[in-house]
Amino acid sequence: MIIQCPNCKTKFKVDNNLIPSEGKKVKCSQCGEIWKTNRDDEISSLSGLWLFWIITILLTSIIIYIGLIIVYGNKIPIPQILINILIDLGVPIEGGNLFGRNFSR
Repeated sequence: MIIQCPNCKTKFKVDNNLIPSEGKKVKCSQCGEIWKTNRDDEISSLSGLWLFWIITILLTSIIIYIGLIIVYGNKIPIPQILINILIDLGVPIEGGNLFGRNFSR
């Protein structure tokens, strides 16, 4: 895990086994500050990894869906809420024309 000195902001890589669950006092080797650190002071890397993949998959899905609408606008149903958002953003979707492609609704 990585801990950070609250005084000088120096970061230290510490083995998880060295910090008990109830916490431990540590001393910064740069400025001499002493503080108590806990195991849960850092977001676990597994939580961060899950968050990264969820956001990546969500954004990728949105980009692919918008791309499919652009390419196959006449064959892919567009929810009315998305039509309203695209119109509000100034995307030319009215009149059977989306990004220069003709389609009918």
